[in-house]
Amino acid sequence: MKRNLVLMCLLLLFVASTTRAQTPVFDVGQANPLVAATGMSEVLGQVALTADAICGSPANGKCVTTAGTLSVSYVGVPLDNAVGFGVTVSETILGVTTVCVASPCAGSVVNGPLTAGTTAGSGYISFAIKGGITLTAGDQILINGARGEIAVTSLGCAGYDNSGPCPPSITPGSVEARVTTSPSTIAQFSQIQVTVGTLAPPLLVSATEVTIISPCQPKPYPSPLITAQEQYNPDFVDYRLVDVFESFPGPPGDVHQYGIFPNARPIFGATNNTRVYFQLNFPSSTSTPGPAGGALMPGITLTWPTTSQPDTVTAAMLTLLPGSTNSSATYIFDTQCQGYSDGNLETFVLGNVCSAATLPTNLLTVCTGQQFTTTPKIPASFVVANGCATAGTAVTGGGPFGIKLSGTAQDYGTADAQGMLVPTWITPLYLGGVAPSFTEKLQPIPGSNTTSVNPVPTPPGHFATGDHFLAVGPCSTALLFPYVLGGVVGFDTGIAIANTSRDIWNALGIPKPNNSSVTYENVGPVDEQLSNITVTTPTFPQTGACTLYGFPQSTAPDQAYPGGSGTASGTVPGNVLAYSTGILAPGDSWTGVLSGTPGFGPPAAGGNGFIGYIIAICDFQFAHGFAYISNPAGSANPNAAMGYLPLMIPDPRFNHTGTPALPLQSRAPCDASQAGGLAGGLGGNCIPQGEGLAQ
Repeated sequence: MKRNLVLMCLLLLFVASTTRAQTPVFDVGQANPLVAATGMSEVLGQVALTADAICGSPANGKCVTTAGTLSVSYVGVPLDNAVGFGVTVSETILGVTTVCVASPCAGSVVNGPLTAGTTAGSGYISFAIKGGITLTAGDQILINGARGEIAVTSLGCAGYDNSGPCPPSITPGSVEARVTTSPSTIAQFSQIQVTVGTLAPPLLVSATEVTIISPCQPKPYPSPLITAQEQYNPDFVDYRLVDVFESFPGPPGDVHQYGIFPNARPIFGATNNTRVYFQLNFPSSTSTPGPAGGALMPGITLTWPTTSQPDTVTAAMLTLLPGSTNSSATYIFDTQCQGYSDGNLETFVLGNVCSAATLPTNLLTVCTGQQFTTTPKIPASFVVANGCATAGTAVTGGGPFGIKLSGTAQDYGTADAQGMLVPTWITPLYLGGVAPSFTEKLQPIPGSNTTSVNPVPTPPGHFATGDHFLAVGPCSTALLFPYVLGGVVGFDTGIAIANTSRDIWNALGIPKPNNSSVTYENVGPVDEQLSNITVTTPTFPQTGACTLYGFPQSTAPDQAYPGGSGTASGTVPGNVLAYSTGILAPGDSWTGVLSGTPGFGPPAAGGNGFIGYIIAICDFQFAHGFAYISNPAGSANPNAAMGYLPLMIPDPRFNHTGTPALPLQSRAPCDASQAGGLAGGLGGNCIPQGEGLAQ
């Protein structure tokens, strides 16, 4: 009997001891943020290990730790940082929180060496677990601060160019974290692998072009626009750091327009805030990738807006950093409240005039420790510098691009705008690199439609919709009179040219309809020859002269053709003649009879006058003409007569494809694929012909 009682007591003690000393069981949770597919130092989501309910309450804790090592491995993703560069492991045991950012850790459970790095292509964070510590339900261990080199993995898109989600062979995916222990028996987990990052493209850049017709267009010139759009809500970040790439006078060296606020995002080793680099390219086809490139037409001086127009929801903006050039600039992301920005998809427009941003009065209630009682205001210094409004109002800033022309042919051409997130990754953060950093290419990419998920090819030499930034062309019209006679065996030609830049739209104030089914003239030197266009810019009156250039037939008899305005030009057939009409005001017309035009009529000694064609170059847009050939000249009852309208020649000096304007003698005729239409060679590196001409 006594023996059975002893055995029963031993059994009860054994059951009690095994019930109270259980291997810890953790529920594994995670944060799954969106991360940039081009990022090389992206903050991955938190891994949370929470003691399961089976571990009991503080009064009867049942889970006891065993000494060992716990590791989180980021499958296939190298880490850009290391211990001392943002890696953070924290524990909350019985309500007491201990944070470890350097080795050794000194928590009650997380106690001992802390390491982080990359092995076999996968990053890891590993830390020592102290044995003999009782865990109760709800106790937690949190692993944070891993910065993944996303773009170099098979998951990301190295050099993502925004011409589609990724190259066809790569689909942006997710980053997986795997939890393990050594020995493997010291803990149990509800799941051993969780998603800690979903990849997304971070940036979309586009531009809205303006055309300037020099020198006749009145000032001020309209401003082009460049738009930078976040591609997911928590994309851009303002850590309120003194950016390592900044070097500004005055403490603390930060150019942010808004005041300091408590960080809504932990830094985790960050050295800079989100920055966007913009570059202008002329000619587009030869632009150098990356921040080292960029060029603008050599006659133009351009200044960049000091800020973007604020996002109309969050009032966040992009602020210009020092060091901008005529063709490039870098902007820093600037927000009043990072938490509010993280909840909204933001758009930033460079070049817009000042506009009011509507902000809720409780904008900053989502920011820990800070409230605003009224709508936030832009600082007075910013308001004054940009001329936006009276200081203290709720109107926020922006401002146009400053464009100054030289008034010479050095102004002519077309420039495109591109952008990318910077800085470009060079070396890991723990080896002296910067974070965040990227491996982006400038976008939009020539030859692709950037607004479509699936790239849509465009004709060679042409560019994605919206990337044209600035086009400057000569203020002129070229009219071709293909056959004229100036006193040749009784035939003569009357010519009329009208300056129609004064029309019902600018003279009478009638707005032009924005209707693609209506055919009329636009402000652009190329657009005038096209039908079915949409006009958004009204005509402006222009003043100038027309020069008639006569090209005589090569088979005409040798004779002395006086040069332009009576200047001798030799006796060789094929001399080009020139005659100026004098200044034509808007609405005026010039008329002349060729036989009476100096240089085109018969010589004084007798004989025939000019036979050939005339190209009239007018120093204003919207020139139109008429020619009338009759025999005998000027007769009320001619034996033969005909009239025709001249053809309009696209001016080859004005280049709408971004390629340099080349001398005529270096240009070849456009081939069939180039002739005619904006999808062809108009204004390109060839001479338009055939269907490239229009009345």
